[in-house]
Amino acid sequence: MAKFSPAGETMRFCLRGKLKIYCLANLNMRIFVKARPNSKKEEVQKLSETEFLVSVKEPPEKGKANEAIRNALAVYFKIASSRVKIISGWSSRNKIIDIST
Repeated sequence: MAKFSPAGETMRFCLRGKLKIYCLANLNMRIFVKARPNSKKEEVQKLSETEFLVSVKEPPEKGKANEAIRNALAVYFKIASSRVKIISGWSSRNKIIDIST
Protein backbone atom coordinates (compact mmCIF):
# COMPACT_ATOMS: atom_id res chain seq x y z
CA MET A 1 0.00 0.00 0.00
CA ALA A 2 1.48 3.34 -1.04
CA LYS A 3 0.71 6.70 0.51
CA PHE A 4 1.86 10.14 -0.43
CA SER A 5 3.70 12.53 1.81
CA PRO A 6 2.99 16.27 1.80
CA ALA A 7 6.07 16.84 -0.37
CA GLY A 8 4.74 14.42 -2.99
CA GLU A 9 7.20 11.57 -2.49
CA THR A 10 5.77 8.08 -2.59
CA MET A 11 5.84 6.31 0.77
CA ARG A 12 5.47 2.63 1.45
CA PHE A 13 5.46 0.40 4.49
CA CYS A 14 8.78 -1.09 5.53
CA LEU A 15 9.05 -3.70 8.23
CA ARG A 16 11.85 -3.28 10.74
CA GLY A 17 11.48 -6.00 13.27
CA LYS A 18 7.93 -5.71 14.59
CA LEU A 19 7.64 -2.02 13.73
CA LYS A 20 5.80 -0.71 10.71
CA ILE A 21 7.45 2.46 9.47
CA TYR A 22 7.17 4.53 6.35
CA CYS A 23 10.08 4.59 3.92
CA LEU A 24 10.51 7.07 1.11
CA ALA A 25 10.68 5.45 -2.30
CA ASN A 26 12.25 7.07 -5.36
CA LEU A 27 13.26 10.26 -3.61
CA ASN A 28 14.97 12.65 -6.00
CA MET A 29 16.48 15.92 -4.90
CA ARG A 30 17.89 18.67 -7.09
CA ILE A 31 20.45 20.95 -5.47
CA PHE A 32 22.48 23.96 -6.56
CA VAL A 33 26.21 23.76 -5.84
CA LYS A 34 28.89 26.41 -5.87
CA ALA A 35 32.20 24.62 -6.46
CA ARG A 36 35.54 25.62 -5.00
CA PRO A 37 38.32 23.61 -6.65
CA ASN A 38 41.96 23.80 -5.48
CA SER A 39 40.92 24.32 -1.84
CA LYS A 40 43.16 23.51 1.10
CA LYS A 41 40.55 21.26 2.69
CA GLU A 42 37.56 19.31 1.43
CA GLU A 43 34.19 20.21 2.91
CA VAL A 44 30.50 20.53 2.13
CA GLN A 45 28.67 23.52 3.59
CA LYS A 46 24.90 23.75 3.53
CA LEU A 47 23.86 27.32 2.71
CA SER A 48 20.11 26.69 2.44
CA GLU A 49 17.77 23.76 1.79
CA THR A 50 18.83 23.54 -1.87
CA GLU A 51 22.16 25.40 -1.97
CA PHE A 52 25.55 23.97 -1.02
CA LEU A 53 29.15 25.12 -1.15
CA VAL A 54 31.53 22.26 -1.94
CA SER A 55 35.29 22.71 -1.54
CA VAL A 56 37.61 20.08 -3.03
CA LYS A 57 41.39 19.77 -3.33
CA GLU A 58 41.43 18.63 -6.96
CA PRO A 59 42.09 21.09 -9.80
CA PRO A 60 39.39 21.84 -12.39
CA GLU A 61 41.14 19.80 -15.10
CA LYS A 62 39.78 16.86 -17.09
CA GLY A 63 36.80 16.41 -14.76
CA LYS A 64 38.87 15.76 -11.64
CA ALA A 65 37.09 18.43 -9.59
CA ASN A 66 33.65 17.28 -10.80
CA GLU A 67 34.40 13.72 -9.72
CA ALA A 68 35.64 14.95 -6.33
CA ILE A 69 32.46 17.02 -5.90
CA ARG A 70 30.31 13.96 -6.67
CA ASN A 71 32.28 11.92 -4.12
CA ALA A 72 32.10 14.64 -1.45
CA LEU A 73 28.33 14.95 -1.86
CA ALA A 74 27.94 11.16 -1.76
CA VAL A 75 29.80 11.04 1.56
CA TYR A 76 27.78 14.00 2.90
CA PHE A 77 24.41 12.40 2.01
CA LYS A 78 25.65 8.86 2.85
CA ILE A 79 24.80 7.39 -0.57
CA ALA A 80 26.73 5.85 -3.44
CA SER A 81 28.50 8.29 -5.74
CA SER A 82 26.67 6.73 -8.71
CA ARG A 83 23.46 8.32 -7.35
CA VAL A 84 24.91 11.83 -7.66
CA LYS A 85 24.63 13.22 -11.19
CA ILE A 86 25.72 16.58 -12.49
CA ILE A 87 22.85 17.91 -14.63
CA SER A 88 24.30 21.28 -15.58
CA GLY A 89 27.54 23.18 -15.06
CA TRP A 90 30.27 20.74 -16.07
CA SER A 91 32.66 23.60 -16.88
CA SER A 92 31.26 26.15 -14.43
CA ARG A 93 31.59 26.74 -10.70
CA ASN A 94 27.78 26.87 -10.41
CA LYS A 95 26.31 23.41 -10.85
CA ILE A 96 22.90 21.78 -10.74
CA ILE A 97 23.10 18.29 -9.28
CA ASP A 98 20.46 15.57 -9.08
CA ILE A 99 20.62 13.20 -6.10
CA SER A 100 18.52 10.03 -6.15
CA THR A 101 18.05 7.46 -3.42
